[in-house]
Amino acid sequence: MSSWNYRIVHYRNHPGNLVLHEVHYGENGEITALTENAASFGCGIEEGKDGIISALRLALADAERLPILEAPVLKKT
Repeated sequence: MSSWNYRIVHYRNHPGNLVLHEVHYGENGEITALTENAASFGCGIEEGKDGIISALRLALADAERLPILEAPVLKKT
């Protein structure tokens, strides 16, 4: 089963440049893709501000829990 999470990504060609991305994993847990652009947080009006707050909490938990990922050369989604 594939999955995803938020990861802080370090781009070697831009020293000190850390960016939050959604990172996608394949069946075996290998990284298969990451979003082309940095994570953004928005939701439909029906979710209200709680939708954004929930996404921010998930992103923060992932960023605190997971190590910084060195920028891989992958297909971007």
